[in-house]
Amino acid sequence: MTSTQALCVAAAAAGQLAQYADRPVVRRAVLIAALGNYTHPHTRHSIAQYLLDGLSARAAAHDADLRAQVEQRVRRVISTARKQQQQQQKLIEEAAAGATLCEPDGPSKCAQHSDDPFLLYDLPRAAPAERAELFRAAQGWISKVSFLVDTLPPKGHALRRRADFSSAKYPYVIVDATLYKPKLLMNISGPGVRAAAAFAHVSVPQDILILHDELSRAFGKVSTKDGGSAAGHNGVKSTLDALGCTRNGTDFARVRIGIDRPPPGIDVSRWVLGQLPRDQLAECEWPPSPPATGKIVELVWQQVAAWCGRDKL
Repeated sequence: MTSTQALCVAAAAAGQLAQYADRPVVRRAVLIAALGNYTHPHTRHSIAQYLLDGLSARAAAHDADLRAQVEQRVRRVISTARKQQQQQQKLIEEAAAGATLCEPDGPSKCAQHSDDPFLLYDLPRAAPAERAELFRAAQGWISKVSFLVDTLPPKGHALRRRADFSSAKYPYVIVDATLYKPKLLMNISGPGVRAAAAFAHVSVPQDILILHDELSRAFGKVSTKDGGSAAGHNGVKSTLDALGCTRNGTDFARVRIGIDRPPPGIDVSRWVLGQLPRDQLAECEWPPSPPATGKIVELVWQQVAAWCGRDKL
């Protein structure tokens, strides 16, 4: 590793902007907590906890795919830049009427110069995903996964048509995520989230994402909500209280996973604690191989990835 690469890795590890070819790199630590009742893991109320393991696997798969795509793209950028450099060098040599920019034995030294601006840096990597372990202080299970997020708008996006658009404004984000499943009951899960945040060195609610079930949305409908009231969800209310959000005005984002309202005549408590049918459980499993479809895992992942990248723009 050259000194330039070492600086790039060190800056990214410190959460500062580093440079990867033509794009900046930044690192972010987050806590993703899935609320539910651990005593009833296959119920509607615990749908967020049920899909959390699949979400971790989906994040790891995304990381591998995106890194391969980024490497291919950057190699093309570097190839084009080097061709332009060679053309400029040729013009200089012709203008100098045979003069050389290197010492007689210097071409190889020039080619190996450590300050080569087109050096293909390795994107910093974190430790591989860790298995969930019982964390007594947080009274729940904690695991870790790191993944890469690209904040560049996709092709065809309106932002790309703006006159001032530049890809250099959109960094790669290396997300170090701590995943947490409370072992506490839903309505007292807040203190566990607070302890897990301390374990993950996450000090502000803006770096916490809560996954939870949502009665008011049809099954499988997924959306992100930026703060606000608990809307009757006891787990969210407990977390708001434990983190002091109701006192200091800060808040955390939530990914709401629809479980639908009960049919007429069925009590809400009985409904949320009811077992999810096998076909619905299959939508919460990853990787998608029959009978698993991974549909809801994919929808939740899209929301999580977007949230992880947006605050670094």
